Amino acid sequence: MPNKEIQSLKSKLQALRENDDSQVKIVDALCELAFAYLRIDPELTKMYAEEAIGYSEKFDYIIGKGRGLTILGLTFWVLGDFGEALMVLKEALKLVLETDDMVAVARVYSNIGLIYSGWSDYNAALDYYLKALPLFEEFGDDKGKASINNNIGVVYKNRGDLDRALEHFNSALALYIRLDNKLGIAGIYNNIGNINKRMDKTAAALEYFQKSLLIREELGVESDLADSYNNIGNTYWIKGDFASSLEYYDKSLKMKHKIGDKRGISVSNIGMGNAYIGLKKLDSAQDHFRNALQIAREIGARGEEMQCYEGLYLMFEESGNFEKALAHHVKYSDLEKVLFSENKNRQLTDIRTKYETEKKEKEAEIYRLRNVELQAAYDKTDELLRNILPGEIVEELAGTSTPKPRIVDDVTVVFIDIVNFTLSANRNDPEDLLAELALHFNSYDEIVKGYGLEKLKTFGDGYMYAGGLFSRSSQIIECARAALDILDFVASREWEVRIGIHVGSCIAGLIKGWRMIYDVWGETVNMAARLEQSGEPGRVNASQAVCDELLETFTLTSRGKIEAHNLSPTQMYFIQRQTRPHPKDL
Repeated sequence: MPNKEIQSLKSKLQALRENDDSQVKIVDALCELAFAYLRIDPELTKMYAEEAIGYSEKFDYIIGKGRGLTILGLTFWVLGDFGEALMVLKEALKLVLETDDMVAVARVYSNIGLIYSGWSDYNAALDYYLKALPLFEEFGDDKGKASINNNIGVVYKNRGDLDRALEHFNSALALYIRLDNKLGIAGIYNNIGNINKRMDKTAAALEYFQKSLLIREELGVESDLADSYNNIGNTYWIKGDFASSLEYYDKSLKMKHKIGDKRGISVSNIGMGNAYIGLKKLDSAQDHFRNALQIAREIGARGEEMQCYEGLYLMFEESGNFEKALAHHVKYSDLEKVLFSENKNRQLTDIRTKYETEKKEKEAEIYRLRNVELQAAYDKTDELLRNILPGEIVEELAGTSTPKPRIVDDVTVVFIDIVNFTLSANRNDPEDLLAELALHFNSYDEIVKGYGLEKLKTFGDGYMYAGGLFSRSSQIIECARAALDILDFVASREWEVRIGIHVGSCIAGLIKGWRMIYDVWGETVNMAARLEQSGEPGRVNASQAVCDELLETFTLTSRGKIEAHNLSPTQMYFIQRQTRPHPKDL
């Protein structure tokens, strides 16, 4: 906000004090002035907000106290103290819910969403945003609608749903243009630039960032300028121009220090660390990552903490200190799993329930958008469940029953293992390695699904599927065909695999907990695993029981017995391509 407008607000407050005007007007003026300073001098914001709260308590002005607490909570958010911000905003929410000022309620919902977004808890953030949006729509608050659409866009951007993010950003931009809100327009240009950056459209990203920067330079809000510098620095980093990247990160860091934005300081330090890696100045990179990590841990910014571990991992790898590189990569991976699993668990428990509740209550039209958003979230949750559990188990869970473990008398179990994967992992680039592994497992998935079989799990470089779990037959023919199809696929790739297959009885059941898994146990499983271990690259190693079932259809080559601890000896056979139609196919 320009100094001229702030001076006008100060003059207004002074006049109200001198005229001994109503306490309500003084509190409202204090809140206006506090909010004006939010992006310029958070400490002054804090001072005026606390004065407004004090006045309100003295004269029992609930709305004024709620507004003052809301602004105070935002001050802590700007300063990166998310825990304190949430505590203050929750107190504000209790107060405004006692009034009939639903726009004030919507603003508090929106601001609480910002806190959860800062913690990378995007589902909780979206939940609060969707509580606020229908209230802003009901009362025709276009500025509130624009802000919420922008915040929802940020959530979808961070989730990787760029099309939906862009849809919300464009809705917000149209509203801000209609309101001639330059601050909002600059923010949206900045966010659309980030979308283009994610899409590797660096030229378009820089164009939007520069458009945002021009407006922000005109307005002179240092916190926003710092964000622009950081984004431009990041774009130059992607382009490989590390010197220019460092220049902009440094500008951002200095401004963030000036205004005391802890999260911003952490983000800019991460950027400088990455730039120094590119410039081969590894000691400087380490210093900036350490500074960023200390702040991220202090304020609970887990997304930034994860980026620090990633940066330190890359820095130590570049320096040749592979032991420390591995240690930080493990920390990075563990935190990534925690963030992913927390979001997944929330989807599996909260979103489905919320959607069903909203659907049954048939709320008024003002809640239409919330229902649409929750339906989309429900569909994603259902898709996620069907990706990790068999369809029959998902249906039982949807019916609120817990699937019981059972004995399956005739099941075919198949183990696949990539040969010398550990050696490849030590020699290859991590991104290339994981891309190749994903290609393998995705291809196996398509083959297994095509034969109507069940993928059970992956474990490191291993893959396991089964037939007969939910059918009247063992599906042994389908399992063998799938195994040979997988060998055909692998033949065109760099890696080789061993495959083991056995048929018999097992116990099958669902293990609940942090991550649900549907698994099988018993001698049949153990024997299939040992057959894989005793096989050869590029071959399917089968047991006598499998051979007895496949003699009519496949060519099998005997290769001796397998002796296994606690298991009965069994003859082993290599399965070759199907030589004649199976009776079922005639």
